[in-house]
Amino acid sequence: MEAVSRQLLVALTAFSKGNFRVRLPGEWSGMDARIAEAFNLTIANAQRVTDEAAPRRYRSPAWTRAPAIIGPNQFNVDTLQVLRLSHGSGCSAYDCEYVALAEHLDVQLVTADARLLKAFPGREKALADV
Repeated sequence: MEAVSRQLLVALTAFSKGNFRVRLPGEWSGMDARIAEAFNLTIANAQRVTDEAAPRRYRSPAWTRAPAIIGPNQFNVDTLQVLRLSHGSGCSAYDCEYVALAEHLDVQLVTADARLLKAFPGREKALADV
């Protein structure tokens, strides 16, 4: 009985720390077997609920690969240029970071943002026109 209690304690402790892989043996008998079955079902249900509640972006394999995919394509923009663009256009600095990057890369910025299209008519291209 003590060995069963010890295994149950180890499994419960692991589960309490977020380990959803821990399981109790299926070959126990009697009441121990019923306890093990209930415990294993509880963990399986907890894992299912956790998976369903977690935002898809955190479960997606693409999310885990994103730094490797995006990493080589990260760019720094000139902060003063961003602030100049923002001040001159009335657009947010956030939006102007994209404008500054488009200028740096010498490409058109495709956007559906009417304010950006109006503020930067030579640099921006409407999404509808693509």
